[in-house]
Amino acid sequence: MRHLLLALTLAFALVGCGTAATQPTAAPAAADISAGVVDKSGAQPGLFFTYPAGWQLEEADTRALFVYSAPDAGLRLFSPGLQVGEVVVQVSATPRSRVESDLANYAISLVETTGTTHQEPQPITVNGFEGYQVSGERPEFIMTVTVTEQQGEIVEVISYAHPADAEAQRPVIDAILNSAIWKVPTE
Repeated sequence: MRHLLLALTLAFALVGCGTAATQPTAAPAAADISAGVVDKSGAQPGLFFTYPAGWQLEEADTRALFVYSAPDAGLRLFSPGLQVGEVVVQVSATPRSRVESDLANYAISLVETTGTTHQEPQPITVNGFEGYQVSGERPEFIMTVTVTEQQGEIVEVISYAHPADAEAQRPVIDAILNSAIWKVPTE
């Protein structure tokens, strides 16, 4: 939870540094998703995921990472808001021992931190791991939170897209989601 709060604090802090809107990178085909690779495991367990070429990677710490489809999109997330074609995805991990609620309520709590109206969480399986997914909406974005329990860690994938094209961005968001794992090196 500490890492999630750090990531959200970073996101809110970055909002104050907002910049003028830039041209977003077009959403790539899902086949292009592995162009960027994040592997924080090395000799220790850690996050692993892939993302499209040309996207910007921001690292709050080794357990909270962001990828932006356009330069500094995360700075505009809450104000003035994402532009059509812009996507922000947070991939983070929290030790299960730090999450006091069940996965469904944890997913809801993550959505509620942004003040979105949300739907009920739906069960989901990602990479063979059970979890929940819930979506929320604000005028600035549609947010989807997916949480799975993976080998003692809660892996959170939180995506944000402009409401006008959130559905069009689903394939690339799902490709990132489906690549996100808590990787344990084999002996």
